[in-house]
Amino acid sequence: MASSELMEIPQPPAKPFIGNLLNFDRSGPVQGLLRLAQQYGSIYRLALRGTYLVVISDHALVNEVCDESRFDKSIAGALSKVRRFSGDGALYG
Repeated sequence: MASSELMEIPQPPAKPFIGNLLNFDRSGPVQGLLRLAQQYGSIYRLALRGTYLVVISDHALVNEVCDESRFDKSIAGALSKVRRFSGDGALYG
């Protein structure tokens, strides 16, 4: 695949209105997310009431998305007010 090609993030089939709510394992939530990772890969997304949750289960990918030298943070709303008196400390707790 060429680096300019984008792939859609895989996702389990979603139901109208509830999205992927039925894909959550209430008796073992972490184990359920790991089972979904085995089925959909190390990065997948879940639809939850009109919002998407992207799940990353690969250590190398987690390190990459946490590399702040490559990404900008979006500081908005109430968090921007808290940042005035707490600095970046409030963002890492």
